[in-house]
Amino acid sequence: GSLQQALQDVLDRHDAFKLRFDLDEPRQCIDTQARVAVAQVDLREASDSDKALEIVWHCFFGDLR
Repeated sequence: GSLQQALQDVLDRHDAFKLRFDLDEPRQCIDTQARVAVAQVDLREASDSDKALEIVWHCFFGDLR
């Protein structure tokens, strides 16, 4: 969507957001293939903010128990 594209545009313009650290050698590398991932969660079925939080939590972290 629009948010993902806007964030990708920022990432594409600023190399500082594409820095990766080489774990084998003490150096920084620029990841020219870096992509922004934005999760989309459908909250239309959430009856209130507590239910919305539960849905989002489950999507990212699994069961609340």
